[in-house]
Amino acid sequence: MKAIIRMNMITNNPITTKDVDLAERIFGPHIGTIKGKTTRRKPIPVVDDMIDIPSELVQVQEDVILTLDGMTVNSLKFLTTISKHIYYWTAHYMPSIQKNLIEQPLKI
Repeated sequence: MKAIIRMNMITNNPITTKDVDLAERIFGPHIGTIKGKTTRRKPIPVVDDMIDIPSELVQVQEDVILTLDGMTVNSLKFLTTISKHIYYWTAHYMPSIQKNLIEQPLKI
């Protein structure tokens, strides 16, 4: 742009090279050049933070009461469960409703 202004290629142009410099300071560099010159940063590694559940907690929550229900969303069938007193809600996709397929997510 500066070269075009210096060579006076645009007639009756009130913009000067100082205006171009100010615009770059206000708006920053061109996004296309930034995207083309930046590289992907290394992502933060995933940390496996699995912990053992204390046996006292397992004993207290040993008798969990589950309520089951079926749900259809956009013709896809799901088996939903919610546990009493814990209020933990799950949803499992069910390709078809058969007894052996319904029992499988409950055994997990």
